[in-house]
Amino acid sequence: IYALAGWLYIHGVPPNEFNFEHPPLAKFFIGFSEILFQNPTTMNGLFSLAVLIIIYLLSIKLLGKTIFALIPVYMLSLEKLFLSEARSSMLDIYAMFFISLSVLIFLYAIKNHKLFLILSIIIGFGVACKWESGLITLAFITFLLVNKDWRKLGYFMASLPLAFLVYTSSYTTYFLSGHSFIDFLTLQLSIYKFHSSFPFYQGALRIWLLLLAGIIGPETRTTFFIDEQTGEVIKIVATKGLALTYSFNPLTWTISVFAVFASLMKAFNNNFKE
Repeated sequence: IYALAGWLYIHGVPPNEFNFEHPPLAKFFIGFSEILFQNPTTMNGLFSLAVLIIIYLLSIKLLGKTIFALIPVYMLSLEKLFLSEARSSMLDIYAMFFISLSVLIFLYAIKNHKLFLILSIIIGFGVACKWESGLITLAFITFLLVNKDWRKLGYFMASLPLAFLVYTSSYTTYFLSGHSFIDFLTLQLSIYKFHSSFPFYQGALRIWLLLLAGIIGPETRTTFFIDEQTGEVIKIVATKGLALTYSFNPLTWTISVFAVFASLMKAFNNNFKE
């Protein structure tokens, strides 16, 4: 559906007329891929390669120019979910690119406050791909709060309206088709209502069980079979017990979650020592 949306957007169809549920920028990238490479997934592959390069640069920034800087890149390159996104016309790889790039820029921005403007532009691009990208701002704000760097926090907060401007500009074709800013805000509210309409089945305990151990279930799966002789469609509903997830590498995610906790603990300990 995103490949079709990208094709329509690149040919002038406003984002509100088809697949309005997500912002349009990532679908524009997919549309450009269809025009330039005659394939909706080529751009995904290029952005995936760019993500690996950014992760390597982040590793060098944090770990130094050692062999250990290659470990995060190696782990990500073998991650099933990452590889799946790299070869399909999905939106997440574009959001991941801008999120990882924003983290890299943030590490430089805390030493040069002029880069906060560039950081906000990148955040705006990320949110224009998927709303979830905007959550990275909470991590940046938390870092600055923990370090009590009020001046840089002020610079960052002052630059954030630029992110909204970038996000709004991704709807240029929408405005050119005759819609007003009020229509734009109404469309954003429709996006929010669409996503909030889905019930949240997973409890907090089950989510942490999934992240820390890769365990899913119990769950209900529906499978359809077609009888080749009669053409009859057979529906089978089965309740599954606990199992390891097949969508991603549980070991990679478990290590990553513990690494996040370890980083947070180290940051707080360093802050208390100061």
